[in-house]
Amino acid sequence: MSVPGALSYRVARPKGLSGDIRRLAILDAAEGEFGRRGLNAGLADIGRTVGISRPSVLHHFGSKEGLYEAVVARLFADMSQDFGHVMLASGTFSERLVALFERYIAFVRGRPAFARIVLREVVDGHGPARDMLRNQLVPLLDLVEAFLSASRSSGVVPDDLPVRAVILQLGANELLRAAAGDLEGPLWRDAPGTRALLGRYFALDPLLR
Repeated sequence: MSVPGALSYRVARPKGLSGDIRRLAILDAAEGEFGRRGLNAGLADIGRTVGISRPSVLHHFGSKEGLYEAVVARLFADMSQDFGHVMLASGTFSERLVALFERYIAFVRGRPAFARIVLREVVDGHGPARDMLRNQLVPLLDLVEAFLSASRSSGVVPDDLPVRAVILQLGANELLRAAAGDLEGPLWRDAPGTRALLGRYFALDPLLR
């Protein structure tokens, strides 16, 4: 699925760069590797993508687990920043609600490692970033739920709508589609996408046409 405004994923191969820029380059490379292979990803492979050695990667992050946690923390920080900008922006509640979910879709599609890492941690049950999910994903979910629940009087959010369950359904649907790869087509076929489901749950049809 093509999403307007989706973040592009590129990893540079910097040489002779400052420590801060090199650290960011390592995070970019590690995000891709951890997304594909989880903690089976090799630090040597991550370093090779950036153009540095394994010891140089360890110099910046101390351990593979430390690098993994830094990758997860950055993903959630970037998403939280995106969400905050949308929810605090000007416009009607309906416009901001649509923008919020479209930003989420763009983020998940533009940062493919995010879906794989989150789903792997949830299914695994004891991964190193599980506490980070509890401390970062849950508050983010709480924030979105509060945003929707506070606007029931707008007429967009039905009074009897189980807001948290709907957020989880829409969010999980997009995570699974993003992580499915070439199975997305056979699995979902002509099933409505996350954006279409949003319009069915909320009174947003005019904005989603």
